[in-house]
Amino acid sequence: MEIVATKSILEQVLNDVEFYNRRSENLGHSKVRFDACPTGFRDLDDSIGGISPGFTVIAGRPCNGSDVLFRQLITNAVLEFNNINNFMYKQKALIFSTSLSAKDFLVRILCAYGLIPLNTLMKVAMDGDEWMKFTSSFTFFFEENDPFLLVDNISPLFVEDLDEFILKTIDQYGHLPIIAFDSLQAIRTRKKFDSRYAETAEVSRTLKELQVRYNTRIIAVCSVNRNVEQRADMRPVLSDLRDSGTIEDDANLVLFTYINAFYTGEWLDNNNVSIMEVLVGKNDWGKQDRIQLMYRREECNLCDYVALSANSDE
Repeated sequence: MEIVATKSILEQVLNDVEFYNRRSENLGHSKVRFDACPTGFRDLDDSIGGISPGFTVIAGRPCNGSDVLFRQLITNAVLEFNNINNFMYKQKALIFSTSLSAKDFLVRILCAYGLIPLNTLMKVAMDGDEWMKFTSSFTFFFEENDPFLLVDNISPLFVEDLDEFILKTIDQYGHLPIIAFDSLQAIRTRKKFDSRYAETAEVSRTLKELQVRYNTRIIAVCSVNRNVEQRADMRPVLSDLRDSGTIEDDANLVLFTYINAFYTGEWLDNNNVSIMEVLVGKNDWGKQDRIQLMYRREECNLCDYVALSANSDE
């Protein structure tokens, strides 16, 4: 427990505001809050102000891109965080990957940033241009950046083990600006509960406590109930969070993903490109909103809607 005087806190606020002004002038991040990591998506940053310390949930039905948004958002955020703050020793995002191995996770990151079809890379069937993209993407992450600490092959992942593991990681690598989980439902507890609803509530509360304790950004992917697909409007809302428990109460920010083409089959560009809607279901720092991104499913890539539209018109 720490007691901090008002004057000390206000000095920190003043330093943050002055730094924010310099950052806005130099990098153009005027729509991002002074304590936030930019998401790398212009319209999303304009809407939510970046990812501040807090508990963020990304949710969607299968094949609606929640996993793609999760990977690309945390990658963009940690890279932007280090770029803006210009740390001598780059800080890292700690990622608990339960659905993919660490290698498969990074392969999808390489595809997203190199715009290389996943199937092409996995079969090593790349042409000359794709080899150049792969080499550039690989060099960027291997030689120029090292943004991740990946934890895989933990099954089951118990919430009681997280505190000690995170503390040891911080002791070794320093402050972690982002701690991420690719499946909230994959986290279990050793405590006995009468229902999965109560167990998920315990997990959600513990993640929120860890976020406050380590003053970081907890980002977790959450499943959405299949009942949403029985409605005329299949866009998810807070009550659709699976085993929701207290997730919607504990989370500071909830982002839903929705791809209409998955249901209609109306894909563009050889059945590869579609609009992804990012629905801001909860936002403690601002409004609810609906943002459009362009989704390339073969490359596991998201980008700003206007940017891709402009390229398509050429």
